[in-house]
Amino acid sequence: MLYTQLQPEVITSCRRAITFANDPINDGGQWDMIVNLVNKYGVMPKKCFPESFSSKRSLHMNALIKTKLREYAKQLRDKVAAKASYEEIQATINKQIAVIYNIVATCLGTPPEKFTFEFYNKEKAYNSFGPLTPKDHDYRLVFNTEVQIGLEKKDRLLYGDSCMTHAMVFTAVGTDEQGNPLKFRVENSYGDKEYDKGYLLLTEPWFREFVFEVVIDKKYVPSEVLDVFKQEAIVLPAWDPMGTLACPVCSKE
Repeated sequence: MLYTQLQPEVITSCRRAITFANDPINDGGQWDMIVNLVNKYGVMPKKCFPESFSSKRSLHMNALIKTKLREYAKQLRDKVAAKASYEEIQATINKQIAVIYNIVATCLGTPPEKFTFEFYNKEKAYNSFGPLTPKDHDYRLVFNTEVQIGLEKKDRLLYGDSCMTHAMVFTAVGTDEQGNPLKFRVENSYGDKEYDKGYLLLTEPWFREFVFEVVIDKKYVPSEVLDVFKQEAIVLPAWDPMGTLACPVCSKE
């Protein structure tokens, strides 16, 4: 089954691979899955393993896991294409599973082997540990793994982890002493109620990783870039990652 799913066809020409990359996981399930979970892990009172933010709102946790699964799919398919041994592939899978487990355990917590009841104070507020630092938004600090940049930009497109979802307007740029851009100020289209009165700040590294198209007056474009218009145009199919302005799958995440 493993090798069936990892045959090294080009990702854009393998419909099965495209389907898996499109939606590697979701919150759905069937009765037999619950039976297997109970048989393997058991059950406990909800008060002994309370809800977390991610268990109530799993969207962001799922998005993190999806991006890692796509990254790992690329790694495994590359190993199969390179004629790696079954043992090497299985060892890679075991390492990948450990990272996925760490993300899930960080987001949901790990149920205790022996447990006592947590408590609520007289205001009926649940007591937990903390506080967190401002740096805890850093994925590597929290999960000890990179998220979204584990794949190169082109591979994120091919595996469905990046796409063009939105358009905004550049209003300003910040540069260093040599005139190199460091950050960009952009105006969103959601009105002045969102963000900083409708404006956001994009750093130069973020721009390179996640911006795919820019509309610029031709008079500011170098001639070697304009020469591309002399080439014959290639019509992209509807499912091509560069063939659509807004990707419904990525925008849901």
